[in-house]
Amino acid sequence: MGEAGSNRSAPAEASEIAEQFSGSNVQVFRASKGNLAMAPIMLAIFGFAAGSGLYFIISSYTDPANHLQDRGIGYMVLTVFGAMFVLSIYMTVITLRKYEISEHSLRESSPLGVRTIFWADIIGIDPGKGTPDADVTLILRGGAKRTISFSLLDKKAPELREALLQHTQDLRNQQLAEFIGADGNLPMSPPWASIIGIVISLGLMAFTWYASTHPNSTQDVSALFMFMQVFWVLLLALFGWGYTRKIQWDSNGITVSSIVSKKHIPWAAIESAFCRNLNTKNGQTELLTVIAGSQKIVLGASMPSYTLLKELILKKASEASLKAGETDLIKAEVAENKQGNWIIAICLVLLLGVMGVLGTMFFQKRAILQNLERSGVSAMAEVTGRDCGCDSHLIRDVEYKFQAGGLVYTGEWRLTKGLPSMHIGDRAEVVYLPGNPSVNRLQMLMDTSGGIASFVFMMVLLGMYLLMIGLVVVERNKKRVRKQAQDQSAD
Repeated sequence: MGEAGSNRSAPAEASEIAEQFSGSNVQVFRASKGNLAMAPIMLAIFGFAAGSGLYFIISSYTDPANHLQDRGIGYMVLTVFGAMFVLSIYMTVITLRKYEISEHSLRESSPLGVRTIFWADIIGIDPGKGTPDADVTLILRGGAKRTISFSLLDKKAPELREALLQHTQDLRNQQLAEFIGADGNLPMSPPWASIIGIVISLGLMAFTWYASTHPNSTQDVSALFMFMQVFWVLLLALFGWGYTRKIQWDSNGITVSSIVSKKHIPWAAIESAFCRNLNTKNGQTELLTVIAGSQKIVLGASMPSYTLLKELILKKASEASLKAGETDLIKAEVAENKQGNWIIAICLVLLLGVMGVLGTMFFQKRAILQNLERSGVSAMAEVTGRDCGCDSHLIRDVEYKFQAGGLVYTGEWRLTKGLPSMHIGDRAEVVYLPGNPSVNRLQMLMDTSGGIASFVFMMVLLGMYLLMIGLVVVERNKKRVRKQAQDQSAD
């Protein structure tokens, strides 16, 4: 059916739409085959991960030991991957969208229905970032808004965007003239992603702290989770700290206000202005930099009305400042390239370091187990703790003591799922080295093949990260070669 503001009757409108989209001059745009194939795969992966979190939660309640740490892991996994699963459902719906453009209208089809927008009903347009994959928002009569998404169309995205902008060219020219010719006040919506992320992380921190006080919790795992959440809170707070709250402009200049600062640059004081493309996973985005003395304003393409703001600033800036911007752009690209090389080098060192530490720990553990298997002596130990505080008094983190050579030695090991749980006061067989009884282990944990699967999994996972870094390096080299070829052809 037609959008709000149309004067057509429903039967006449339906007949007109059917006639428009039955011709051979209709352009059709669908998501790429790769994105169509990826949608169900992502649904399956995130659904399985979220189900694993739910399993942890259910098993923590049904386990006689009532292990609170497993419940904390379950809640964290379910929260993170459950959100990703819901998002993947939304992305699947978007992936199945189809756009059709005729001379008089645009039709969007999806599993949720079909909607038609007549070009005559569009009274405003926000072209977003201005990059090929940026969403375009159409403002219709009556104030309704419709967003056209290009991110999943891949190679067809520029073609659809160009067709859409061609049909609204006159409207955009009028809109740009009105935008540049008037004073403006553009408030920004709050950084909800950072706010929600901080709230979730603080909630997980609180639960992790509560779980760490449980008598049967694993302190090192709790500390790791706490560190991860603190890291995310600081990172999200950093993004929110630099959030732009409001942009104002008039005949004298432009003012950008953030949470911690307020910068004003008169139009006549602009010394340099340039746009810089940044390559991302989904294509290109853009940053607009304006410099006036010690003042520097950077506007990102994700801001609303970015394209109009860019046209406004570049029109107000002088020819000399735009020339200076060309030089500053080259400097910024050189600095960005150096920064990228440092980031890649640091990531490589960290990954190789982690792989080295994990490998060292694994082989040291295997050497100890093999030494105990060859030269170890058995003894009976008494389980002394830790009591989980539950009714059954079953424990997983087993503390025990045993005698060797007239002295008392202690040990502590965690019983993973699949091994029998124990009570305080139970007797258990341990194996120790005669020359150093402090090196000991529960007999039930003496499987020397244990941990190989986990070690191989971690190595494969880290190897995949190394491969990703390698692909980034290769892509950067390709882009550098293309850039050099373009510069040589321009010369």
